[in-house]
Amino acid sequence: MPGMKRGHNSFFIDYVDADLHWVEWVVWQLEDAGYTVVYRGRDFRAGMNIVEKTNEAVEKAERVLIVLSPDYLKAHDAKITFSGSPVWTTIFLENTRREREKLLPL
Repeated sequence: MPGMKRGHNSFFIDYVDADLHWVEWVVWQLEDAGYTVVYRGRDFRAGMNIVEKTNEAVEKAERVLIVLSPDYLKAHDAKITFSGSPVWTTIFLENTRREREKLLPL
């Protein structure tokens, strides 16, 4: 993405496991187009602090894609950030303070 900062990724994708097949397809499409992508299924390892890694990935991403499915909305308790809110609500609130949108729901 134009103007991307060093050490940043084009996209972070947040999702629930039930939507992993969609995530893998989206990752394939984005990386094939030359974007960098971080997502839990590939980039987070066992033993990592998931909340900390999610916050770090959200902070470093130019955009956050959320696979906003019924399963995602049902599982919001598992998607918590340091603020104590689900990832999507945290990014939504951050959008109000930015010049351009960071959250892209799918």
